[in-house]
Amino acid sequence: MRNKGLWMVLALIAVSAAAFAQAPDPLAAGGWEFGGTVKFSHNPDYPIFAGDVTEEEKGEYLQITEASISVGRFLADRFSLALRPSMLLYSRHTLNSSLQESISRDLFLGLGFEPSWYFPLGSSWILGVGAELGVGIWPGLPGVSDDVRESDHSLSFQLWLEPKVRAYYRVSELLAPYAEAGFRLGVIRRVRDAFGDPYDPGVPLLDEVRGRFAFTLGLKYFLPQGARFVETQKTPVNDWYDMSGGR
Repeated sequence: MRNKGLWMVLALIAVSAAAFAQAPDPLAAGGWEFGGTVKFSHNPDYPIFAGDVTEEEKGEYLQITEASISVGRFLADRFSLALRPSMLLYSRHTLNSSLQESISRDLFLGLGFEPSWYFPLGSSWILGVGAELGVGIWPGLPGVSDDVRESDHSLSFQLWLEPKVRAYYRVSELLAPYAEAGFRLGVIRRVRDAFGDPYDPGVPLLDEVRGRFAFTLGLKYFLPQGARFVETQKTPVNDWYDMSGGR
């Protein structure tokens, strides 16, 4: 009786360890995926090693701030739907000969919807195929012209469709850097001018569609559902218990 009890305890420990050792599938239905980018650049308009740079030239530069967040849910195995809010800010500073400052800014706020399909290639590589459909706005921002503040009530909207292909490499069960290639078809339509008056571009919408190819490096974090016991893994213990006569 003691031997049977000991063997039953050991069997339960082995089955429990095997169940918990199984890593949850990061691409299974019910899981989540997270990603994001942050970028800031400062681009002076003068040679940085030049010795005769004037104060006027030192005051001329372009700054770009860009950020995006991607949050996706796996609606089915190997298929996710993600939302990607993004922000882009251009800020250009210039000085005239009297060192009076001029500042112009462009702000973009966008939201993309991206379905993706995942195809595991071995234990480490994953191929992702999808397309992002997005909409965004370019609201006018106040600026400065020769030290005089100026208002800007302009407004433009943007639409885009971007098919994408990604190659993921899993450095762990849940973390995967990736390389992405995408081709975006987009259009920007001006709605109001700087004075807030309606703007008529005078051309059909499709005549303003432009294309853009981009190559991106990124990082994706997967959050699958927690590991669960598998019914078939309970069978050996049940069989052993039946064979022992239920004692």
